[in-house]
Amino acid sequence: MCGIVGLFIKDKALEPRLGELTATMLATMCERGPDSAGFAIYGDAKSGKAKITLQSPQPDTDFAGLAKAVGAKIGHAVTLDIKSTHAVLTCPAADVDAARAAVREVAPNVRVMGRGDVIEIYKEVGWPTDVAKRFDLESMTGTHAIGHTRMATESAVTTLGAHPFSTGPDQCLVHNGSLSNHNNLRRELIRDGMIFETVLIGTLGADAFLGLWTGATSWDDPRVTEALTEYKKILDPANGWINTDHSSLSWDQAADKLIDGTAAMTIMGDWANGEFTAKEFADYGWAPAPGNADIYQALSDSFGLPVKAQHPDETKLFLAWLGSAETQAIFNPYKGSIAANVTSGDPPADELQYNDYQKSAQADWKTNTIVPSMEHGAAANPAWSSAINDVLTSFVTDLDVAAAQGALVTAASDFTQ
Repeated sequence: MCGIVGLFIKDKALEPRLGELTATMLATMCERGPDSAGFAIYGDAKSGKAKITLQSPQPDTDFAGLAKAVGAKIGHAVTLDIKSTHAVLTCPAADVDAARAAVREVAPNVRVMGRGDVIEIYKEVGWPTDVAKRFDLESMTGTHAIGHTRMATESAVTTLGAHPFSTGPDQCLVHNGSLSNHNNLRRELIRDGMIFETVLIGTLGADAFLGLWTGATSWDDPRVTEALTEYKKILDPANGWINTDHSSLSWDQAADKLIDGTAAMTIMGDWANGEFTAKEFADYGWAPAPGNADIYQALSDSFGLPVKAQHPDETKLFLAWLGSAETQAIFNPYKGSIAANVTSGDPPADELQYNDYQKSAQADWKTNTIVPSMEHGAAANPAWSSAINDVLTSFVTDLDVAAAQGALVTAASDFTQ
């Protein structure tokens, strides 16, 4: 249960009271969302200027000297208006992308809450009226505002989990409720993303594909256009290359179609091999996708050490055991994968053995060119992967190559130099 408020001022004489009125409305929603709160204020635009709202858990350290450092990086003066854990950096509109890149470089712990010509986004953990007072909401002026109070039901109470969320320049989103089927949705996005990046690899080749993530290859490259066009052919129902219910299936449901003989092939990672093994299905083969011969797209499963682990020494022993050659040899045959530990040999005689697919993958690993997987966090960070998935979600519906490529270029500009 959460609370949402919004206010659009039509009478210009009331614009100075926008913050006051929004704070009053937000206060009425305290019981609906006592964990955290946030709001977006749309103020007046300043000619030729843009705003970037920033947040830091250590504002005294991170905001000190930030304006001077960013200004030096972009070659133009910027200002920084600090409000508690947030700050609004104002810069020339033409330099907004360079300013964001400069912030990431000089203050990597600082988070961008939003950007645009007029929007400012503030959010924090705490009772909504306390959050409003913390940022002096009552004194803010503008044309419209949106606010949110949160009662977390399925995730942690954090600043980043509070609303609003930036969805683009001068745009934000708040919502009430939660996605109970988020795992299924993620599986669908992973499947679509895997097909697209497989086509990208086949069209660009290993070196140019790697360049997409470093900036060496531009996302407006004609080969990316070609990859999107090929991906469109795969998705277009008129071609009959893909099952009509593909968007409603998770990857394991798609794999079931191979098992029951209603599909000829699927593009999927080696966990599909583990799925087939678990279901005692062995009547399948494997081959690289077109253009992917001698290229190995890789990711690795990992187990992390929590920062505040209650028993760090014991946890380290457990992690060392997981990464040992012996444990890797036992685990991977069930997973369908190959061992990350290169010293890992064959499984014990009384354990499940590597099957023919895994032996083939082990041989390929030694000779193929290795490229990282976008969909599984090896090529792009979570924010960039999420932006790409947003593009693909639209593309699956509208099949607009030009629009998709333009959105990919925009997304890349936020993460590459």
